[in-house]
Amino acid sequence: MRAAERPRLVVVISYDQLRGDMPTTFARFVSQHGFERVKREGAWFDACYYDQAAMMTAPGHATLLTGCYPHRTGITGNDLCDRHTKTCSQSVEDATFGTAPVLLKVPALGDILRANSPRSKVVSMAFKDRAAVLMGGHEPTYALWFDTDSLAFVTSSYYQRPPWLNTLNDDVVARRYSGFTWRTGIADSLRPAYDDVLEEGDFSNGSRTFPHQLASADQREAFALDFLSSPFSVTYLFDAAVEVMRREQLGQDTIPDILAIGVSSTDILGHQFGPDSREVQEMYAGCDTTLARFINVLDERVGRANYVLVITSDHGVAPIPELLARQAEPQGTTVDAGRMRGADVRRTIDSALSATYGTPTRSSWISNFIPPSLFLDSATCAERNVTVDAAAVTVATAMRSIHGIAYAITHEELRRGILADTIPSSHARFILQAFHDERSGDVVFYPREYWIFGGNVATHGTPYDYDRHVPLMLFGAGIAGGRIGDRVAPVDIAPTLATMLGLQLDDVDGTPLSVVTAP
Repeated sequence: MRAAERPRLVVVISYDQLRGDMPTTFARFVSQHGFERVKREGAWFDACYYDQAAMMTAPGHATLLTGCYPHRTGITGNDLCDRHTKTCSQSVEDATFGTAPVLLKVPALGDILRANSPRSKVVSMAFKDRAAVLMGGHEPTYALWFDTDSLAFVTSSYYQRPPWLNTLNDDVVARRYSGFTWRTGIADSLRPAYDDVLEEGDFSNGSRTFPHQLASADQREAFALDFLSSPFSVTYLFDAAVEVMRREQLGQDTIPDILAIGVSSTDILGHQFGPDSREVQEMYAGCDTTLARFINVLDERVGRANYVLVITSDHGVAPIPELLARQAEPQGTTVDAGRMRGADVRRTIDSALSATYGTPTRSSWISNFIPPSLFLDSATCAERNVTVDAAAVTVATAMRSIHGIAYAITHEELRRGILADTIPSSHARFILQAFHDERSGDVVFYPREYWIFGGNVATHGTPYDYDRHVPLMLFGAGIAGGRIGDRVAPVDIAPTLATMLGLQLDDVDGTPLSVVTAP
């Protein structure tokens, strides 16, 4: 596009844990003014898949506006360990600033925009700090996230503090939802999911069925979890986003701006109740109502011809394994689904290493176990006179003997790019694109399909379709096309937007999409 034709505002909304099939299967629950309007009047790619295996919040959000997978971004998980310094931290944790993008190894779209157009504004905001930080890049105008202690939006000393932040928190208040009750809105005639399922989690009061009453804000921890698990938090987030748009005059001149919004509520609720729950369906309907209002704001304040709206997600989600197995029983069939405890896996590994090399004085051979990475303790290996690389081979063999684990690969195999023939070529490619030489473990491992790690009711983080499939919708600025069946990937978002903004992204994994533009 010529400079005069560039969108004045690019808005990217990531609905955390929104699996790619949900806009289709949940369509009957919503109006024609939110997601369905975007699908109908914009461009909807319903075959959008990440081509990487580490499907978690930080790697996903790092990908969205960089156009790169973890092998370039360096964001291999929500938590990272540096192989050289032997230090571990959260993906956006920094000793100097507290929270910062210092571990992100590539620029984001906003960084490129501001380097070429210094008067452009880039604002990123989310409930999760890693979502806001990694979408915002290294030099956003502002990055904001929700603090569950103060129940308000905050930033860190790495960033410029917005002069209006205190006023924003005074005007848009989470505490106003104290004690609110979340009731069902989907009619029974639309056949929503059964509400009471044994395997689901619950709200702070122990209830797993509607209506859900939020805790009092005086019970800060309980309220924060209840609030962030409800559509009330989505309303709050978009109210804040609209206020930020107003205060920063985003999209009000010909100099392009970027607004990135991370809707973390969908993930927090999904972990508690699972993707097939009534709660997740009702959350989608609530998100739809809020989205419809937000589109109206964009139309009124910026104008349809002057903005581009992108809707996507950082990852999908697996079904609850116990529920999946139980549902197969009445049909007389079985589904190989289950969950593994990290402590059990660690015990198996320690036993295998001690049986092979002798029992060490330390209690464990493992220094860090952060799926999908396992880091060995180099001092323990030295004590037993074995190299880390040799011990990793023993570990990988032992892990492959655990029924719930599909792949266990040593760092050396990944570094050389030579994976076993038993790993399907597509999965090998996804695993390699999620690998980073400086930050991936001595052994990298992934569970079998429909198997998960940990205590969350439902989770994600694998190379399987249900974790990699996400929505991708583009809307506004003359974009049309309806449903497009082409196979695309979230790494294509950044180069597509760069093209619209007249920018060049180098050394990325994605390519610009051929979005149909209305005359």
